[in-house]
Amino acid sequence: MANPIINIENLTKVYKNELFGKQKIVALQNVTLDIYEGEIFAILGVNGAGKTTLTKCMFRLVRSTNGEIRISEKLLTPNSSPLVIC
Repeated sequence: MANPIINIENLTKVYKNELFGKQKIVALQNVTLDIYEGEIFAILGVNGAGKTTLTKCMFRLVRSTNGEIRISEKLLTPNSSPLVIC
């Protein structure tokens, strides 16, 4: 089988809520996902499930707390530029 176009492994994102003390909000916890060329997929979930956070992490608009994201086999690091798709 071909390599996935998008590969996400153990992605975690924790937001720190300074307004209410040192409370932490876990938006994503150990998300693993492979998307292959030609697949049609959807991200579904209730409000607050982490759909937008996952997408923002993939496009490097938000830094993940832990885990790896690969787009076309290129590892995106916390210092990677935001992803631009033309």
